[in-house]
Amino acid sequence: MNVNWLTLHFADPEQEREFQRYYLHRFGGMMRIAIVAGIVIYALFGFLDYLLYPDQARILWLWRYGMAMPLLLLVAYYLFRNDDQAYSQPFIAFGSLVGGLGIVGMATAIPPEAPDIYFAGLMLAAMFTYTVFRLQFVWAASVSWVVLLAYNVASILARTATAQELLSADFFYVSANLMGMVACYEMEYDARSNFVLQRELEGEQKRLDQLNRRLDELAHHDHLTRLANRRYFFEYFQQEWNRHLRHGAPLSLILVDVDDFKAYNDTYGHQAGDECLRQIAGTLADTARRAGDVVARLGGEEFVALLARTDTEDACRLAEKLCRQVAQLAVPHAASRAANVVTISVGAATLVPDQQHRLEDLFRNADEALYEAKEAGRNRVVCRSA
Repeated sequence: MNVNWLTLHFADPEQEREFQRYYLHRFGGMMRIAIVAGIVIYALFGFLDYLLYPDQARILWLWRYGMAMPLLLLVAYYLFRNDDQAYSQPFIAFGSLVGGLGIVGMATAIPPEAPDIYFAGLMLAAMFTYTVFRLQFVWAASVSWVVLLAYNVASILARTATAQELLSADFFYVSANLMGMVACYEMEYDARSNFVLQRELEGEQKRLDQLNRRLDELAHHDHLTRLANRRYFFEYFQQEWNRHLRHGAPLSLILVDVDDFKAYNDTYGHQAGDECLRQIAGTLADTARRAGDVVARLGGEEFVALLARTDTEDACRLAEKLCRQVAQLAVPHAASRAANVVTISVGAATLVPDQQHRLEDLFRNADEALYEAKEAGRNRVVCRSA
């Protein structure tokens, strides 16, 4: 994982921005709950101010409710009002700093001879800063060390602690700070590792999806013409037969055979033959393109079109159009017995599926019609209906 070992930021700025969006999406709700919990606890400790230091309660509450609380509420307002929360980290860090400095101010307001309960409050604030608020490492460490510095400066200027007391307090607070830094560092490192792993998994999933689509395409499409292949056609044929059986609608099938294609290959070569098949496939697909229709290559020079909800007249009309469209491609075919260009023979059949027929009956009728077209001289259409 390519991150700066001190700040934990990714070396790639775009990756860092993407992580910040991920972190906000992952922990944004937790941050909102944490800031509300922190504000409630901060407010409730005002009762302790009055119980322990009734004579100083007024100044203590000025620090707590007059100075710190409005700023904390402003932070909460931002987090709940803005959906994107683009600046949630600095805002929460600001709120944590305000809370810590408020406690420092209260610690200086009590008499030097009174027991200092606010140092324990600083420890609690550090815990919130490093863990509960889900602040990232740089923000959390910066806030906590600034609060520690402020506590030392305030204690010295206000003379609220002896050197021994301040040294003892620093020992505990620095120790808590270091432990908090380790915990916060590990939490953010884990979050960044999970982010990287998730992105890698998403990338692998995309590649797997692309591979599956490619495999599906290979399984259901003819590699030369990009039409549906024989396997897919018969699967679709069965589905359409069942659907038309339920609705009692006519289903039509058109079989196409390229006239004298073996002779074309022998004359012009297999590469030219492949290109010829691609042109014919494109023409068939462009001509029979209604929703529900499917055109497939059965193999070699044989093609098929399945026409949903199509009666004999419409099927025959489309078959005639296919025959004309292929001839109009004007692909030279000097070895053809039907014309001097590439042509097709077409057999069309229509049947209304019922319990007395099977889909094989429709296919056989179309195949027999195709045979008649070829026997009659090719480059023509023969239509049948049950």
